[in-house]
Amino acid sequence: MQPGKDLFKATLQVLEGAFRFTTELVGKGKKREVSVRVSQVTAGIRGTDFWGRSRDDRQIVCLIEGAIDVGADGEQPARMDKPFQFYQRDKGKTQPVGMVDPKQLAQWGRETEIEPGKGAARRGGRFAVELGTFETQSAAGALSRQVQEAGYAAQVAQRKSADKMTYTVRIRNLPTREEAQALADLLKGKHGVKDPKVSG
Repeated sequence: MQPGKDLFKATLQVLEGAFRFTTELVGKGKKREVSVRVSQVTAGIRGTDFWGRSRDDRQIVCLIEGAIDVGADGEQPARMDKPFQFYQRDKGKTQPVGMVDPKQLAQWGRETEIEPGKGAARRGGRFAVELGTFETQSAAGALSRQVQEAGYAAQVAQRKSADKMTYTVRIRNLPTREEAQALADLLKGKHGVKDPKVSG
C-alpha cells in the first residue's frame, strides 16, 4: 500500500451546540483518521456512533456504539469502548469518565433529531439550494464562509458561459424538492443570503 493512498482523513469542528456523528468501519487494508473537535476537546473515531454537545463552557461526549479516544488539549485521551460511557469537561476541568442513563441519552438525542421538511441533506440527494451567483470568486467565498459558519455545508461551484466565469454558492444533496425549498425558505434573508433558488 502506497503511503496515503488508502488513508481517509477528515476533521469536524463543532463551535457550539449539539451534534451526532456516525461512521462505519472501513474495508480491509484501508485506514481512517477522523477526529471531531468540540471546543478544546478532540475525539478520535474508529467506526462508531456518538453524541456530543458544547455549551456554556461545558463539553459532553457520549458513546453510543463502537470505540473512541477523547481528551482535551494537553491531556492524555481517555478510551471509551462501552455503550453509554460519557466524557465531560466543565469550565476547563475534565471530569472522570462515567456512565449515563439511557433515558438521559434519549433526552440529549432529541436535540439532534432531524425532522422531515427541515432541509436535511442526504448522501445521493439530487436537489440543491443556490444561495447566490457572483462574478468574482472572492465574493462567492465570502458568502460561503458566512453560511458555513452558521453550520451549513455550502460550496462554491464555477460555471463558464460565453467565455464568462461565474461562481455560485450552493448547498447540495437535498433528497427532495420539498426539503430543498424548506432550506431555501429558512435561509432567505439570513447569513448574507438574499434570494435562494432550488435546482435539481
